[in-house]
Amino acid sequence: MNEQSIEAQGEGEDFIRFLALDYYLFKFSDSPLYFWLGSGIPSISELGRVNTYAMDVLKFYRADIGIFGYYSLFGIIGTLPFIFYIWKFLKNWNYIDLWFKLFFIMKLILIVFDFWGNWNVGMMAYVIFLYMLELNIQKNKGQRVKT
Repeated sequence: MNEQSIEAQGEGEDFIRFLALDYYLFKFSDSPLYFWLGSGIPSISELGRVNTYAMDVLKFYRADIGIFGYYSLFGIIGTLPFIFYIWKFLKNWNYIDLWFKLFFIMKLILIVFDFWGNWNVGMMAYVIFLYMLELNIQKNKGQRVKT
């Protein structure tokens, strides 16, 4: 059983995540709109059949490549809100409590493998985190103005 799981995951230069990343970034579509809009939701887009082939035959899954898999679905336009979140976080770094900073760093490290945008539950957690972050920034900015 262990040999089968190692073979399915790949190792060495055949590491499956790198192969999936290469496939979804460079080989999945040659349309000029792919960069901007991605392939769209697989069940309703024409590229859905190509994605089914990638999953069934090649064993490439978008969830395995984190934010790049999300980019493959929704392009740079769909990925911009997450890039904006990173920019906003860095811009307000001095007003953010330590535990938010540590969580942010952890999420940046994992963003390539475990991207919260790929799942509905992850999106809800993301929204709640952004709300709490905004409250924290406003609280800390208010405390600095009073002092």
